[in-house]
Amino acid sequence: MQPVIRIDSRGERKISLMRWGFKREDGKLLFNARGEGITDENLWKKSFSLRCCIVPADSFFEWQKSQQGKTEI
Repeated sequence: MQPVIRIDSRGERKISLMRWGFKREDGKLLFNARGEGITDENLWKKSFSLRCCIVPADSFFEWQKSQQGKTEI
């Protein structure tokens, strides 16, 4: 669970612990999306426009494919 800032039903900002992700057909959670495609892909489009929140973070990483498998960059 991750603390997020969201707008409640009264329109007030609230800090809540939330779990998020989209459950795929194989049961795995999908929770990463690139910002530049988020309004174009059907999976993310509706949730992006209706269920936004702020996730405080101080860093991020991306996976890089290599012969040894995926590694952080």
